[in-house]
Amino acid sequence: MHASQSAHLKATSWLAAIVGAGALLLASPAVSQADESNPNNYNCLGGIAGMDQPPAQQPDTLLTFGAGTNPLSMLRRSEGLPKSVGFDPVRSAMWGSLSVAASSAWLALEVTTGVVAPRKILLASALWLVLGLIGVVAGAVGLKLARLLEPRAPRLATYTKRASIPTSLILWMLGMFALYRSADALQIPFAPVLFLILSLVLLGVSIFTILSKSWERVLTTVRYPPGLARWIDLYASADPVPAGPTLTQDHERIESREIWNEGSIIADHTLYWRNRDEFVLRVVRACAQTARSGWVGTLPAESDAVDRRARWRVSWLQIARTALITIGVALGIVLFQRQSFTFASEIATYIPQWIAKLLEPETLERVTLIALIAAGVWLAHALTRMVWRRWVSKEQVAILEQQSPDGFEVWPLIGMGTISWAALLGAITILAGQTPIARLATGSVGEKVGALFVFALVALGLAAISAYVLRKLHPAPLVEVPKPRNAPAVA
Repeated sequence: MHASQSAHLKATSWLAAIVGAGALLLASPAVSQADESNPNNYNCLGGIAGMDQPPAQQPDTLLTFGAGTNPLSMLRRSEGLPKSVGFDPVRSAMWGSLSVAASSAWLALEVTTGVVAPRKILLASALWLVLGLIGVVAGAVGLKLARLLEPRAPRLATYTKRASIPTSLILWMLGMFALYRSADALQIPFAPVLFLILSLVLLGVSIFTILSKSWERVLTTVRYPPGLARWIDLYASADPVPAGPTLTQDHERIESREIWNEGSIIADHTLYWRNRDEFVLRVVRACAQTARSGWVGTLPAESDAVDRRARWRVSWLQIARTALITIGVALGIVLFQRQSFTFASEIATYIPQWIAKLLEPETLERVTLIALIAAGVWLAHALTRMVWRRWVSKEQVAILEQQSPDGFEVWPLIGMGTISWAALLGAITILAGQTPIARLATGSVGEKVGALFVFALVALGLAAISAYVLRKLHPAPLVEVPKPRNAPAVA
């Protein structure tokens, strides 16, 4: 067995042993304090005693990561606040933003292609707002009438109050039905405009809730548990669930650390255990320190340089992701402005007829084009992410084995750049009117292989040059991993 392989296995064995021992030691105080009257009432492996429970039931160390508001509800019990929050304004704001972006993009596409005039969108917005105002006024008039009738006819006032909201909803639904019936005659995009308005309402309500005093009280009433010796709080840079460090009334006592998973608002919340040098190593170190294990000296020491290195690695993935999305969006915009759907119509011929008959030919070509561009961007990003993860894995193993991670980045960066340059060159080829399908359908096998070889060689050369320049402009932070202070005694 090679020396590097044996060192890797040795490091992995140490980490597994320390995690197991530390977890058992962290759990043992909580298990011993279980309620004997109920054999199923155990508070172990990260359990937190509430504010009204004795401090003896608290664990020695509390480690939270990706923690939202609901998981920390045990620490808010004495504040008279609910244990769970039914409306999550952060997640609703995220979905509202995506919905606004999607509906706005669709309306912009309709305007740029000449299907809908801008004044029609404004007219549809005005009609929907008037209809909504009529519903609100009808409900408000019913409630006001109920208050006036309450002193003289309480029963009639109760019936009026109960009927006011359903009446306003019925009026709104009738108006909505009338607008839909007249949509084709007036050539007004009522459906996408309604979706945009509802998305804006959801986004506005979410933002108002986030900025309100009541939500601030919910977020900042998490108290430091009495009797807790140490609280470590880890949160990923783009994780939308914690959206930063845990907010408490005495946040100075919490060891909050920002870590870098992939810099993705979609994936960061589920990638903590992949982050071995920033997250897993800290968990192992906390377990060893809490257990007062002699093995803690064999672990790499706490270092800000490791965090800077992780942030630097994530920045390259973010650069590649931004480049690929920009290429896809720019390609779609130019093709739609040119009304050029030749590439999409070639693919549309392979779609089953029972699906193709559901859409008009022009609409089918547009949908196919959008799907092809989205699939191309997703595939290029998946390949880039695979190369990036392989590079990150090598650096993380080097840091855990207390070796320098320098030098692992050269070929992965060239590989990631090759994918981005290939996507850009492919987009330029499509805009020039030479679609890949047409080129591959003509010519001999030798010509096809030669064209692909030249294409790959050009992308590789441009990637090597750009990677060299960008590494000079964005150099890697140095990581000097110290050697272990001591080693465990061998029996």
